[in-house]
Amino acid sequence: MGSDEVFLCNLATTSSKAIIVSETSCVGHLSFGKQNQGMKEYFLENKEIFDIREE
Repeated sequence: MGSDEVFLCNLATTSSKAIIVSETSCVGHLSFGKQNQGMKEYFLENKEIFDIREE
């Protein structure tokens, strides 16, 4: 884990907050170097899973 993830995990556990894993979400830091290009490519290749219209 990166230092930001460690901070968030520590904050959650020391504040008695639940740590939740969502299997229906995709999250990425688009502003961090090479990850930006990879996330953009993933989005452009998988637009259907980012569709948020009501069902």
